[in-house]
Amino acid sequence: MSRAAGPGVLLVALLAGCPGPDVTTVDAGRRTDAGPGHAADAGAGRDGGGPDAGGPDAAGPDAGCDAVTIGDAPGGVVYRDGVFQGATPWPLPDDRSGTWWLGTDQGAWHILPDGPACQFTAADGQPLPTKTWRALKITLRDVTFAGCDLALDAADEAAIDQLFTDSLATIETDAFQLLQWDVTEVAVDAPLTLVAPSGYPVVDLDDVAALDAVVPGDYDVIVLLFRGVSDDCTIDAPYFGLAYGPEAGTHGAGIIQVQMPQADIPALVDALTLYDPGVLVHEWLHIALENHFGAAGAPLPAPDEGGSPVHNATAYGYEAPWMDWYRDLIRGTVPDDDGTVGIGPAWLPQCTVREQAAGLCAL
Repeated sequence: MSRAAGPGVLLVALLAGCPGPDVTTVDAGRRTDAGPGHAADAGAGRDGGGPDAGGPDAAGPDAGCDAVTIGDAPGGVVYRDGVFQGATPWPLPDDRSGTWWLGTDQGAWHILPDGPACQFTAADGQPLPTKTWRALKITLRDVTFAGCDLALDAADEAAIDQLFTDSLATIETDAFQLLQWDVTEVAVDAPLTLVAPSGYPVVDLDDVAALDAVVPGDYDVIVLLFRGVSDDCTIDAPYFGLAYGPEAGTHGAGIIQVQMPQADIPALVDALTLYDPGVLVHEWLHIALENHFGAAGAPLPAPDEGGSPVHNATAYGYEAPWMDWYRDLIRGTVPDDDGTVGIGPAWLPQCTVREQAAGLCAL
C-alpha cells in the first residue's frame, strides 16, 4: 500500500447495524445472478480462510503419497476454474484438468499440478496479476452542526490514521494481495458545517474544497473522517460509517463517510482493534461487492430485510465479531445453496471503480 500527500479520501463510519457498524447505507444492496467465480460446491465453517476443506478422498497416482494436494499447510484457499474448492491442504482428484489457483494471505498463484509431487505449493506456481485501487483520504479536523463544534487533536488523528491504515491492509490480506492500495491524504483545517438532507448529519461533497479538482477516473474510493462526539456535545448521527456510489455527484468514486462516535477516539480505536476493527472494510464492501462487482454479476449473498447483502451475515451462520464474514465475502467463500458467494480471485483483478468511470474498461 502506497501513500502520498495531496487531495484526500473520504471515511465515515456507521454506528450500530447488522452486521458490523452500519445503521444507514445509501445505494447498497443489489442481488444479481452468479458470474465468474461462482462455486459449484461449498463446505461449512470458516476456519482456514473459507469453508472447510472436505473435498475428494482420492489420492493421486504419484507413488509414495497418501494424497496429492495443493498446499502443504492450513490457511490457504484453492480454486478450480475460478470456483472455490476448499481450504489447504486440498486433495487433488485424479482428473487435474482446468485452471488451479492457490490463495494465501501472502499472495495468489496459478498452479500447474502436473508433476510427480505430493504437494503443489506457491513455489510451483506463477503469481496472479494484481490490481491497484486508489483512495483519497480526507481528514476533516473541525466540523460543526446544530451549535456543536467538533475538532480533532493530534492524538485523535493518529488513532484515526491507524484505523484507516489497518483497514486497508486487512482488505489487501483478505484479497490475497491481488488488490493493492495507492492512497492520497488531505487534511482540512477550515471548519465544515454538516448538512442533514435525510434527517441526520452528513458531509455535503460540494462543501469540500479538496474535491473541486477531482474528476471521474482519479479515485476508486473517497473516504471522509471526522469527529461526531465530544465531551460537550454530539451531532447525534445514527451511523458510525456510511457508504454510497459511484453515482452522479460522487466524482466517479465510491464514497465512505465515518464519524467517530465516541469522545475518546484513541480508546475507541484501541477497543475496535481488539474486538472488531472492520468498519472501513464493511463500508468498502458496500461499494466493491454490492455496487461494483455485484452489479456486474459477481455472486452476492441474499440481502437482509433492508436490502443489503453485506448486512446478512447471521443468515449465513456468521456471528460477531464480523471479520470472518468480511474475509469470506472478499474471497468468495461464503457457503450458499448453489455453491459460494462473494467477490473472489476471478473478480478482484478486474476493472476498478475509477477505471470504469474513466471508460478505460468495463465489467
